[in-house]
Amino acid sequence: MTPHNDLLYVDEKLTNAISDMVTSDKSLADRIHDAVISHLHVLKVEDFPGDLRESWESLFKMLTAVDLDNDQGSFRNSIDAMKPRQLQKAANEIFDLYHGVQYTIVEMRLQRNNSHT
Repeated sequence: MTPHNDLLYVDEKLTNAISDMVTSDKSLADRIHDAVISHLHVLKVEDFPGDLRESWESLFKMLTAVDLDNDQGSFRNSIDAMKPRQLQKAANEIFDLYHGVQYTIVEMRLQRNNSHT
């Protein structure tokens, strides 16, 4: 896969995560958990452009900070342990990653179009 196609995959996952988060009537914790489990857990730091990798790592650490020895898993345990401001921060970071990927895709398309002229 080319870097552009890889980025389109990341964009698809982030777009679906954001869509699910804003259209659900569940609690913010449940919306974040559902977005992670349904869309974001498959993404790796290498999938992101260099300038967004640190943001992804930061978000992923936040979402896996609590690993209790139970059946719920680190995503659920970590999200359940978050305070409201931490949940808002996680949601904002997901949106910021989405925005950053969108911006990078537009830049890549502009560069490609400029190279053909």
